[in-house]
Amino acid sequence: MFPDFSRRLPVVDPDNRELYISLGCALENLIIAAENMGYSTDVQYFPQDEPEDCIRINLKSSSSALHINQHLFKAISTRQSTRSEYDSNPVPGADLKQLENVKTSRNISIQLFTDNNKIKTLTEFVTEGNLKQYDDEKFLNELINWIRFNDAEAIKTMDGLPSRCSGNPSVPRWLGKLFLSLTVSGKSQAQIDQKRIKTSSGLALFISEKDDKQAWIETGRAFERFSLMATTLNIKNAHHNQPIEVSDLRNHLTEHLSLGSMKPQLLIRFGYAKPLPYSLRRPVNEIVTS
Repeated sequence: MFPDFSRRLPVVDPDNRELYISLGCALENLIIAAENMGYSTDVQYFPQDEPEDCIRINLKSSSSALHINQHLFKAISTRQSTRSEYDSNPVPGADLKQLENVKTSRNISIQLFTDNNKIKTLTEFVTEGNLKQYDDEKFLNELINWIRFNDAEAIKTMDGLPSRCSGNPSVPRWLGKLFLSLTVSGKSQAQIDQKRIKTSSGLALFISEKDDKQAWIETGRAFERFSLMATTLNIKNAHHNQPIEVSDLRNHLTEHLSLGSMKPQLLIRFGYAKPLPYSLRRPVNEIVTS
């Protein structure tokens, strides 16, 4: 499994940290699917006999692995990042415990926040991140290039962020760009995110012992399993990574939470909501080659 650097986002993700996290998400899906189909997996990160960065997954037929984590396997096709307001209902303690215990590596930990005061403080970090990111013209241009303002764009590229997946109407690109330039700012986005977080049941922070490529991949694996488990519990989630994408805020967040040498990697909100339209996925033959 190789990272696709042609799809990187150099402004918001200059170190490719989130790119490797996404690779970890794909890896976890592959492992869960393989086990459900009766294969045990042996994962090797960055084997030295390969000239490029990659992950090697050795599959071996195993009757004991058949149908392991079948509930997670079924959730792969229905999981989504639900970017809307939630209904504010709390998640039962037993379900919170399941979410907290989905770790795939001892190097990754998950902190759940359901206390309103702690959530309010983390929301302030998200607000500051929005203000700083939207003040950067390069960030805004990269965001606009990644948005698919209408169905035709989404179908043509089979990637990006379709407007309808964020609850927005399908419009011509020129109109979408004009609307963004006239109405969207760090302040307005911060207000939207504040409301979305306020209606959520809580926040989840993924933390790693190290801050290297393998740690990023392992973060992605842990998040994907968290998201799949949440899906089985009818719990939605969405990203609010601004405090981690802005380097000085990431340092302040680390200090605020007394993480020491550990590093925050992903900030997620979770709760209950109706699903939004699904984003499109590229055909398998565009991703898998022999």
